[in-house]
Amino acid sequence: MSTTGIPHLTAAEAVAIVERHWGIAADRVVELGSYEDQNLRIDVGAQRFVLKIAGPSDARPPLEAECEVLGAVAALGDGTLQTPTVVPARDGAQIVDAGGHRVRLLTWVDGQPLLELPALDARALRGLGAVAAASALALAQFSPRAPAARSKWDARIAHEVVDEVLADDPGPSEEERAKLLAATAPLRELLAAGEPTPALQMIHGDVSDWNVIATVAAPGRVECTGLIDFGDITCSWRIVDLANACTAIACRELDEPLHALLAVVAGFHETAPLDAVELDVLWPLILARAAACAALSSRQLRLTGDSGYTVAQYAGDWRALDRVLGFPPGLPVAAIRAACGVAPVPDDPWPALVERAEPLPVVVGAAGHHRCIDLSVATDELHDGDWGQPRAVAALVGGRQLALGRWGEVRLTAAGAPAAYAPDALHLGADVFAPAATAVRAPLDATVVAVGDREATFELAPGRCLRLSGIEVLVSEGATVTAGAVVGHVAERGDHWPTRVHVQLTTQPGQPGLGDPRLRDAWLALCPDPSALIGADVAAPPPPDAAAGRARRASVLAGAQELYYDRPMEIVRGSRQFLYDADGRPYLDMINNVAVIGHSHPRVAVAAARQFRLLNTNSRFLYDSMTEYAARLAALLPAQLDRVFLVNSGSEAVDLALQLARVYTERRDVVALQGAYHGWTSAVLELCTGPDNPVWRDTRPPFVHVAEQPDPYRGRYRDDAPAYVRSVADACSAAAGDGGVAAFISEPLLGNQGAVQPPAGFLRGAYEAVRAAGGVCIADEIQVGYGRTGEHFWAFEHEGVVPDIVAVAKATGNGHPVAAVVCRAEIADALGRRAAFFSSTGGGPVSCEVGLAVLDAIAEEGLQDNAARVGTALHEALLALMDDHELIGAVHGRGLYQGIDLVLDRGTREPAPVHARWVCERLRELGVVDQPTGDHGNVLKVKPPLCIAESDAERFVAVLDRALSELGALSPA
Repeated sequence: MSTTGIPHLTAAEAVAIVERHWGIAADRVVELGSYEDQNLRIDVGAQRFVLKIAGPSDARPPLEAECEVLGAVAALGDGTLQTPTVVPARDGAQIVDAGGHRVRLLTWVDGQPLLELPALDARALRGLGAVAAASALALAQFSPRAPAARSKWDARIAHEVVDEVLADDPGPSEEERAKLLAATAPLRELLAAGEPTPALQMIHGDVSDWNVIATVAAPGRVECTGLIDFGDITCSWRIVDLANACTAIACRELDEPLHALLAVVAGFHETAPLDAVELDVLWPLILARAAACAALSSRQLRLTGDSGYTVAQYAGDWRALDRVLGFPPGLPVAAIRAACGVAPVPDDPWPALVERAEPLPVVVGAAGHHRCIDLSVATDELHDGDWGQPRAVAALVGGRQLALGRWGEVRLTAAGAPAAYAPDALHLGADVFAPAATAVRAPLDATVVAVGDREATFELAPGRCLRLSGIEVLVSEGATVTAGAVVGHVAERGDHWPTRVHVQLTTQPGQPGLGDPRLRDAWLALCPDPSALIGADVAAPPPPDAAAGRARRASVLAGAQELYYDRPMEIVRGSRQFLYDADGRPYLDMINNVAVIGHSHPRVAVAAARQFRLLNTNSRFLYDSMTEYAARLAALLPAQLDRVFLVNSGSEAVDLALQLARVYTERRDVVALQGAYHGWTSAVLELCTGPDNPVWRDTRPPFVHVAEQPDPYRGRYRDDAPAYVRSVADACSAAAGDGGVAAFISEPLLGNQGAVQPPAGFLRGAYEAVRAAGGVCIADEIQVGYGRTGEHFWAFEHEGVVPDIVAVAKATGNGHPVAAVVCRAEIADALGRRAAFFSSTGGGPVSCEVGLAVLDAIAEEGLQDNAARVGTALHEALLALMDDHELIGAVHGRGLYQGIDLVLDRGTREPAPVHARWVCERLRELGVVDQPTGDHGNVLKVKPPLCIAESDAERFVAVLDRALSELGALSPA
């Protein structure tokens, strides 16, 4: 396994070799980089080849074996995975001796190495694993005539490679030596134990993100399409290539490295199922491969100096080694087994062990005086965001009575803030909340194997430990204790959190108290239920199966009721501008204009609960809250809009607004804007002229007239306001033949298009044209009103106009069904002369109290001012992003209703809906909720609760910047 120098042929020498031996006149030569040999790309017009120059001491037989393998795997699988083939020289030779080197010419495999792609999703990572499996299957029965070399890259002998490097002088540092030995120890132990090992076969030897070639089939969609560089073929275990692939991925900068490795394993297992022996060997191989790569790159750096390639390789290899060594003990093995559908822990000796234990390791006044408290994501015992406050949890625990915290619970208290990765929120032990100085005793005879800050770990049996934290430790490491012996006391706390002992069964020291809920099966197998040691059932109920929940939903709900996202998360609770899923992960909510004052606002909750206890009836009874709420709404509008109707939803509000206009004008025809959305009732849907009613052109009734969408960015007349006004006037003229226009309806800010602001003067001109034709003007403020634009409470105020009828909903109830129609008195009276109006629960006592609470919160918390301040900063930051991302064509809107218009080309303004969907999926992975809108589905909505802080806006911009940067490298050439 000696190291030789890297060949250094010049471009001119390479051109001469190719011309002489292959008769090819090269146009260009590009250095590709390599570890020990030299690889050059040879361009001949549009055609490409790879010239491989072996080192002077490289033996010929291994190169011949490689050529045989290339012939055997000319097309792996069904031919969709491409591999290079050998190009024979003029004399038919596959290997040419030239200039003291052995040279080969190979065909080029189109695409780019996975290494060059900045973000690989789970699908791409599974594809990498599938390539390793396909290669293994293709070579399973192949044996080359020429012997393959023993490869230093074979993870099966990684411990030998490490030993050789460690024998070098000067060699790695002492710290590096310790890491290398720690990483190879599991493989050494496995081989020394004489356990069964996988069968030997030919393998590629270096299936990695450098040698797996990918193409971007669509924006963000990475397909693994090729495998190159068979120079490390050897005879080994087939899962060596899976270990190689996993180690290569560990070199990358990843938010969730273990999940990335599990995706690679899953891809291999789906193609070539792993057996029990391979599952036992895989993690030791991954560790050993990482150690060998780190050791070899250290040596190579010393031998060749600070070349860019070697320095980058060294940094990546040591990053991978640190990463795989840094995973919690035992977790990768258990998680790999669980991902392959195998029990995370092969056997379970815990029950027989713990049944011998003394009950209640924490001594209390009397047995049975305990209760379990709920700290889960769905708890009703913590609310209003107080789960991050220690005093709130302390109050929940109560006084000196013993309380228990549950095992296997996804804890809201551990959720933290939104981040690019999910929190470790799964509680792996149980808490015994007890007063400080309460004695803590050992439940079994044990040896103290670790003592830390206010915690100790006891070995109860080989591979079976007990961790007690939150105690003042009275024993020392190495000591033995007997069952019932006092080993510590509940420790005082100075941070206002309640005092408690964390009781956790583990398979080895060093396992944390909280784990990733998505690895639940693995974690709870490693850290089983400690109820038997506590004397009470502390197991939290298992969570519902997400896949089963989606299937059940599909079986009872109409399919038209779509879900956000390809892989929708189950949302359990909300608080202010954050949403929390069943795994305790928080998300920054950037689309919920329904929750205008923030999710689960305490003022709304209190008002609704109080009124539900007091009275909730239909709106024909006399009660003050209905009058008060109507008066408050009317006071926020121009004086002439002084009559209020209360209903349940935006669709109902627009439907009623249409009825009012038609009764008042005694006409039927309505003018709407192209691309509009106003609701789902039959009458309202007739006015919808966008994606929510895709057949509108075929089904539009003759009394609905459509004017041009006044979009200064993408509209027919760009920013020509008079032209759009003429379109409205023309639509009114078209209605004249049917008796004239009854109403014109529009959003003052085109919310359904992504907050597009019509050209200045459009709304005033349109209103004048409609009124001149005898119609009335309806402002749909359902999405864009209620202080959202910041500068005004209503969006129509931006142009200084006054509509005749205003429809308002969504924000009015902060998620509760509250909606209203406000109009001039004579319009309301016209309906009253025809018939009485009645909406059973519209304007009910609970709805009105909720509506009042929302108005109070907007005023008292300064949310309109916040929308102006944060919205301005957000708009400026989004405009600045345009300098770095050509995909952003425009930023629309005002305040906290904005839209980010994604385009394929700024010149043509062609929409980019596929890119928009990918960006939203990526934002979700990074902890931000967003969705596209607009006629083409290419405009990212930005309409969060009005309580978001500037720091939230900054985080959104940073995450969006990252997603757009990644997408820039993940788009088809």
